[in-house]
Amino acid sequence: MAGEVEFWRQDPVTKAEGIVREVEQLARRARAADLLVTAYILELALEEARKDVRTKSERAQRAGT
Repeated sequence: MAGEVEFWRQDPVTKAEGIVREVEQLARRARAADLLVTAYILELALEEARKDVRTKSERAQRAGT
């Protein structure tokens, strides 16, 4: 529970990066288990999460300048 609370207190970029790492791991596991459709869906989600990280990071940089 404490880990979850700490996660949600992190800044948006850090949260998004953590989610990207977790989805990458899940996609690799799905592909290794020959769950190709699941792996494909997770990889699509991964692409979107990476876009989100870039967007949040750019916003944070603009806000910091």
